[in-house]
Amino acid sequence: MFQSARSESRVLLVVLFALVTLVLAPPLVGQDTTTSIRVEASNPDGAEVGGVTITITHVPTGRTQVYETNSQGVVTARGLAVGGP
Repeated sequence: MFQSARSESRVLLVVLFALVTLVLAPPLVGQDTTTSIRVEASNPDGAEVGGVTITITHVPTGRTQVYETNSQGVVTARGLAVGGP
Protein backbone atom coordinates (compact mmCIF):
# COMPACT_ATOMS: atom_id res chain seq x y z
CA MET A 1 0.00 0.00 0.00
CA PHE A 2 2.85 2.39 0.83
CA GLN A 3 4.36 1.67 -2.61
CA SER A 4 1.08 2.60 -4.32
CA ALA A 5 0.86 5.91 -2.43
CA ARG A 6 4.38 6.81 -3.55
CA SER A 7 3.52 6.02 -7.17
CA GLU A 8 0.41 8.15 -6.98
CA SER A 9 2.43 10.99 -5.45
CA ARG A 10 4.95 10.82 -8.27
CA VAL A 11 2.23 10.80 -10.92
CA LEU A 12 0.57 13.77 -9.22
CA LEU A 13 3.89 15.61 -9.08
CA VAL A 14 4.56 14.97 -12.79
CA VAL A 15 1.07 16.15 -13.74
CA LEU A 16 1.45 19.25 -11.57
CA PHE A 17 4.83 20.02 -13.15
CA ALA A 18 3.35 19.61 -16.65
CA LEU A 19 0.48 21.97 -15.84
CA VAL A 20 2.78 24.61 -14.41
CA THR A 21 5.01 24.33 -17.49
CA LEU A 22 2.04 24.75 -19.82
CA VAL A 23 0.80 27.78 -17.92
CA LEU A 24 4.19 29.52 -17.80
CA ALA A 25 5.50 28.63 -21.28
CA PRO A 26 3.33 30.96 -23.44
CA PRO A 27 4.38 34.15 -21.60
CA LEU A 28 8.02 33.15 -22.00
CA VAL A 29 7.61 32.74 -25.75
CA GLY A 30 6.05 36.19 -25.93
CA GLN A 31 9.28 37.83 -24.80
CA ASP A 32 10.66 38.16 -28.34
CA THR A 33 12.81 41.27 -28.55
CA THR A 34 13.35 41.61 -32.27
CA THR A 35 11.85 43.89 -34.87
CA SER A 36 11.55 44.15 -38.62
CA ILE A 37 11.69 46.90 -41.21
CA ARG A 38 10.62 47.17 -44.83
CA VAL A 39 12.99 48.93 -47.21
CA GLU A 40 11.98 50.27 -50.63
CA ALA A 41 14.79 51.22 -53.03
CA SER A 42 14.15 53.65 -55.88
CA ASN A 43 16.14 55.83 -58.23
CA PRO A 44 15.94 59.67 -58.27
CA ASP A 45 12.96 59.45 -60.66
CA GLY A 46 11.08 57.26 -58.17
CA ALA A 47 11.33 54.05 -60.21
CA GLU A 48 11.77 50.79 -58.28
CA VAL A 49 15.30 49.37 -58.32
CA GLY A 50 15.82 45.64 -57.83
CA GLY A 51 19.04 43.92 -56.84
CA VAL A 52 20.19 46.68 -54.48
CA THR A 53 22.32 45.51 -51.56
CA ILE A 54 21.06 46.83 -48.21
CA THR A 55 23.30 46.60 -45.14
CA ILE A 56 21.71 47.11 -41.72
CA THR A 57 23.99 47.67 -38.73
CA HIS A 58 22.95 47.43 -35.09
CA VAL A 59 25.21 50.16 -33.70
CA PRO A 60 25.47 49.01 -30.04
CA THR A 61 26.70 45.54 -31.02
CA GLY A 62 28.21 46.24 -34.44
CA ARG A 63 26.24 43.31 -35.88
CA THR A 64 25.46 43.72 -39.57
CA GLN A 65 22.96 41.95 -41.77
CA VAL A 66 23.01 42.17 -45.56
CA TYR A 67 19.90 41.93 -47.74
CA GLU A 68 19.12 42.35 -51.44
CA THR A 69 15.98 43.98 -52.77
CA ASN A 70 13.65 41.97 -54.99
CA SER A 71 12.69 42.99 -58.54
CA GLN A 72 10.22 45.54 -57.12
CA GLY A 73 12.99 47.18 -55.06
CA VAL A 74 11.63 45.87 -51.75
CA VAL A 75 13.18 43.86 -48.93
CA THR A 76 11.81 43.08 -45.48
CA ALA A 77 14.47 42.58 -42.82
CA ARG A 78 13.18 40.45 -39.95
CA GLY A 79 14.72 39.39 -36.65
CA LEU A 80 16.60 42.64 -36.12
CA ALA A 81 17.85 43.55 -32.66
CA VAL A 82 15.92 46.31 -30.96
CA GLY A 83 17.63 49.45 -29.68
CA GLY A 84 20.39 51.74 -30.66
CA PRO A 85 21.51 55.32 -30.27
